[in-house]
Formats: sequence, C-alpha cells, structure tokens
Amino acid sequence: MQRIFKRTSSFIALLLILTGISFILFYQSAELLTQHKHNTDAFNSLFAGWDNYLHFKVAWRGRLFSNALAAIATRAGISILSRTDVFLINTPMELSASLWTSGWFFAIGLIYIWSARQRSLFYIFGIFTALSFGYLTRVTNRIYPWDMPALFTYVLFTILFVRKQYKWIMLLLPIAMGFKETALLLCLGFLLTDLPNSQKIKMTVLSAGMCISVKLIIDFYVQVPIPFFTMQPGLSSSFTRSHLAINLDELYAITPYLINAGTLLTFLILPIYDKNVLSFKLIAILFIIGNFVFGVISEYRIWFEMIPFALYSLERFSYGNASLQPQQESLSNLNAQENKHAG
Repeated sequence: MQRIFKRTSSFIALLLILTGISFILFYQSAELLTQHKHNTDAFNSLFAGWDNYLHFKVAWRGRLFSNALAAIATRAGISILSRTDVFLINTPMELSASLWTSGWFFAIGLIYIWSARQRSLFYIFGIFTALSFGYLTRVTNRIYPWDMPALFTYVLFTILFVRKQYKWIMLLLPIAMGFKETALLLCLGFLLTDLPNSQKIKMTVLSAGMCISVKLIIDFYVQVPIPFFTMQPGLSSSFTRSHLAINLDELYAITPYLINAGTLLTFLILPIYDKNVLSFKLIAILFIIGNFVFGVISEYRIWFEMIPFALYSLERFSYGNASLQPQQESLSNLNAQENKHAG
C-alpha cells in the first residue's frame, strides 16, 4: 500500500510540474504569435482552404501533416472562444497557437515521465529551457506549426533508439516525414546500431526509401514545382546572398553559440559515452550542415530537433547513466561506471 501511495504521489508531483510549465508555454506562445504575420499565415494555411494552401510558401507546403493538425487546432480555438472567454487570450489564433505548443509539450512530458520516471524532470525542464531560448521575443518573432511535431518526433526517436526498438522507428520515420523533412536524417541512425552490417544497410535504405516516397507523394499532392527539392539555399543571385554566407556572418554574434540554451554546443563538445551518443552526433553534424545551407540559423526554433539528443548526452555526463535505457541495462551501466571510478 505504501509503495502504491509513493508511486501515485510521485506521478502527481511530476504531472503538476508538467502542467505548470505547459501553462507558461501556453501564454508564451500567444504572445509570440502576434510578433509576425507569417505566424498566423502558417497556422491558418490549410484552415483557409485547399486553394489557399496551394499558394502557400513552397518550402512549407510539404509539411502537410503539421499544417493539417494546425488547422484542427485553429478550429478548436475558434470554437472555444465562441463559447467562452479565455483569460489573457484575445483572438482565436492566439488560442490555437497556445493549445498547439502547450499540447505538444505536455505530450512530450508524458512520454518522458513514462520512460525516464523521476529523472523525467531533467528532460522536462531541459526541453522547456531550450524552447524558451528559441521562443525569446527579443531575439525571434517566429512560431510555426511544424516546430513542436518535429521535436516530438526526435524525442520519440531518441527513446526508441536507446531502447533498440528499431521496428517502431521504421514505422515512425515515414509518418514523421509528413510533419517535417528533417526526419529523413534519422534514417542514418541505423548505420551505427549493433545489428549485422547487412541488416544495418537494409534498414537504412528501406527507411530512407519510405521517407523519400512519403515526401514525393505529398509534394506531388500539394503541387510543389520540383518535388522533394522544396528547400532553397538562396543561390539565385550570388554567394554573398546565399543562406550559407549569411549564416557564416551570423557567427560574429554570441547568440548562435547559445542555441537551445547552450545545450547544442555542449552536446557537440562532450565525449562520446556510447554508440547512442555517436549516432546522435552523426545526425547532428549533418543537421547543422543542412541548417547552414538551407536555413537561417538565427531563427533558433529550427534547432529544436537537437534538444533530445543534447539532453541524453547531458544526462550521461551528469549522472553516469541514462534513465531512457531499459532499467536492467541502465543499472549495469551505472555499476560499470562506479567500478571504473573505484579502480
């Protein structure tokens, strides 16, 4: 009975903290939505009708799953505000963005509570801190529907990969591709698993093929000019006006080195504790190169996918083991670490 009470009280405590942080993000998102016209346009893209969506920005049109779910959130915002007032919320679009961001964060928190137990607070607070950096109104003015689903995907991948649930990853990746194309990079994780070489290559090629197929199908469906090649590096006029040149120039400021509240740079310089960290670093390096070529690195929300990788590595650094691993394996790693220090 005492054990049940302890577990129940622990779960309630974690849930209260998760709810409180979600409350903060709820209002933080409402404030950020009003900072730029593109924010409302993005959340409203599919809600405004299919004809409107076919004229949506090409680079964002292929993220159909994110925009479709955002349309549902928009309907929910309109429906709720038509029935009642919501404290400190002025428009349905503000409510939609608030429900969207806090809802995804709450779902991520529940996953960490299930997988990391008491140490889930490490991940919940870590993700909130990194999100807050990406959504600082003094340094950014963008909040888009695909930010949180992409983070959710990478969180799931991190947990499944650490637990060697590769079949579930195979199911996850093609679905994730419909939310944001950065899911394609996760296919490379199979190359550094403990599987036989033939199986590694097979799972990498198969998962990449499924992801590319999903991307092509969606791009044809939403009528992008060149399917799959929807992201542009900005080379139309000259190299100096390219994304790469502009991003390299941004490195003169201090804020790029503090991306995700400093967790990204810390992740890159920490040692490789295990094959999981090695896989995550491989994906991260390619992700960084992609953002420098195709993104705008000062839009700090584009780095959210790296948060779960960094937090996993930081947990290994802080505690010597990883709570995301199956309990028996996690205890074995901790004992090995203790024996190493004792020796």
